[in-house]
Amino acid sequence: MAVLALVSLTMQSCKQPDELVSQPPVAGTETGHSDTQALAAFLSSELGVASTEIVYEDTVHAFVVEKDMLVSEADVRVRMKAGIGAKTTQRRAKWLLSDAVVGSLGISIDANFPAEWKQAINEVALTWNHNNPKVKFYITNDNPKVRLKTYFSGKNDLSYIVKAPLPAQDGNVGGEVLVNYNYCYYGPQIPLSMKKAAIVHALGHVLGLTHTNPDGSYDNMHIPGTPTVDNASVMKSTFAAWTSLSWGDWMAAKYLYPSNTGWSTMGTGYDLAAGGGSDATLWKLGTIPLPKGMMVHKFNWSTKNWDTVPCQGAARIAVNPITERPWIVDSTGDIFEMLANGTWKKYPGKAGDIGVGANGQVWIIGTTFIDGGKSGWSIHKLENGKWVQKPGGGVYIAVDADGNAWVANSKGEIYRYNGTKFVQLPGLASDIAISADGYVYITGRSDALGGKIYRWQGNSWTQLGGFGYNITALEAPYGPLVSINGTIQSWFNFNM
Repeated sequence: MAVLALVSLTMQSCKQPDELVSQPPVAGTETGHSDTQALAAFLSSELGVASTEIVYEDTVHAFVVEKDMLVSEADVRVRMKAGIGAKTTQRRAKWLLSDAVVGSLGISIDANFPAEWKQAINEVALTWNHNNPKVKFYITNDNPKVRLKTYFSGKNDLSYIVKAPLPAQDGNVGGEVLVNYNYCYYGPQIPLSMKKAAIVHALGHVLGLTHTNPDGSYDNMHIPGTPTVDNASVMKSTFAAWTSLSWGDWMAAKYLYPSNTGWSTMGTGYDLAAGGGSDATLWKLGTIPLPKGMMVHKFNWSTKNWDTVPCQGAARIAVNPITERPWIVDSTGDIFEMLANGTWKKYPGKAGDIGVGANGQVWIIGTTFIDGGKSGWSIHKLENGKWVQKPGGGVYIAVDADGNAWVANSKGEIYRYNGTKFVQLPGLASDIAISADGYVYITGRSDALGGKIYRWQGNSWTQLGGFGYNITALEAPYGPLVSINGTIQSWFNFNM
């Protein structure tokens, strides 16, 4: 949690009264590093936090965000240099813990903690594990990933109770959890219930959760499926004595670290495409062959059936989330867009795959070999009615909310366009999809029954369970849909 004003024992604030808190220095001025202000500005943009709420603390070589979240200087430099990861609409940090790390979060407790602090830590350390098989905190002294330590920043410093790191850009824990030494020994002592709340709040930051304000606004970005107002959240700026995680807290952690393995069947088909919004359109290429590909269908949300759409057939399909109408590539490579009257407009050129972003930007995989076919085929973006070639090659393509393409090439390598060039990301993919709310999904390449299904966390891929070949994605909470051996499966149970 953040800074607590010791006004009462039942409700505490993250911020001290103004007269008790010295004004923070401007980020960078106390370090002598000429670029620290630039790093702080970058971090402000990445986290959606006002620059006035980011201060560099030289003693720990880290930026302190909103008084209690830590991001190391070294990690910010790597983030700024990499410039990877699409922004998302969530109440969370941009980077999260990798699957390997979040499933093994050993916690060590500094021997300097007083007995009641040790009691608080031991009693709530496993709280975030509740009903989430992917998250596993535990107490250990054997190679811990989360180190809880007392930290002395001055005898009169009561500006915070605990500072906790956000996840590092490489998917590891971002640093140590620092409990203010003054609240352990010198300063006013807070009750056991508040110590518990402080620890649970801090471990929420370790997972990548940021602050939720009680008035329903968010310091960062809203996590789909969680309440817009949650006065019971342990992650809000002001909070009461510890009782338990709120439903919103639990759902936030579950959404960021999913473990769903119960996929539901939604008929048959081979390729899929989804639009945007809560009533998004869902399209597929079915199993009935036509002269130029497979039959096109649109999902009818009222009847829960797939309605046939007249055309000559298609081999690949994408949907414009703005118009909710599809673009298709047929078996000859011809490119078409469905118009409002249901007719098809043909575009010049040939394509092997097509993607449309939430902002309506259209990209294709062309038909010209790149690197002798080692990387795949040429990549093009529709600009002023013409296909403009971009550097690199690919086989499958999707487009994010910023209009930038993500591609998987012939070797399965994954790249994201950053405005000037394609930057490689970790992992291998056989297909790629991006929902209208910005989440990126892939099917991997490791299994004969289809690739495992993953979601991009900003710095690593988290596995969702299940297998598939082709993939698309609806906005949260519905998530991805895949086709495997002609069967369509949905991560969300639509009660088909």
